Amino acid sequence: MKLKAEKREILGKKVKTLRAQGLIPAVIFGNNEDSTPITINQKEFITTFKEVGETGLVEIEIDKDTTSVLIRNYTKHSVTGNILHVDMFKVNLKEKTTAIVPIVFEGIPEMVKAGEAILLEILNEIEVECLPMDIPKQFIVDTTVLKDLDTIITVSDLNYDKTKVEILDHEENEPVAKLDYAVMEETEEELLSEAEAIEGIEATEEKDKEEETAGEEKKEGSKEKPSDKKEEKK
Repeated sequence: MKLKAEKREILGKKVKTLRAQGLIPAVIFGNNEDSTPITINQKEFITTFKEVGETGLVEIEIDKDTTSVLIRNYTKHSVTGNILHVDMFKVNLKEKTTAIVPIVFEGIPEMVKAGEAILLEILNEIEVECLPMDIPKQFIVDTTVLKDLDTIITVSDLNYDKTKVEILDHEENEPVAKLDYAVMEETEEELLSEAEAIEGIEATEEKDKEEETAGEEKKEGSKEKPSDKKEEKK
């Protein structure tokens, strides 16, 4: 997709005036070149970003010259949600680059529908290395293949062109998603707490009985002593 831009002379805090005009201050960097400050239209950027995300190539057009970039980062206003700044990475179409590709989970496993299990989404993004044109937009994972607690979706199950794309920092057998007991941990904790509580009550009751018995024996012993003294006087 193409996105028109203009070189930017306004820097620092003065960029507020650009935002008031519906423009976003941005920077193009990468390939060991000096960064280029630019401005882009906010509405046009939002439309483009919805389409390409952080993995799709964008052709930035400045004075009829185009530069291929990836959207690396952006900041939003915490209240209005407006885009405040965008970082764009200039790529060489003939050289491999790295990108973070999101994982999108689709479908609901039958055990989850029945309330017998919960779905654990272990990974939600993966870093890849490939040519810019070969970057996957996303990895789609169909979770309905999880039929039982022994079934696991791993990195090796992801659908992508392994001849063009290399996944970084993840083993092939690393879990991406799996099922787990819906209430197993809570039930074990509750049973354990209940057992501990009963054990504590029983121990307290036993101690109270021992103290009560010891107190009665002490009273009986103290009653016998005066009678012994009276007998000695006689």
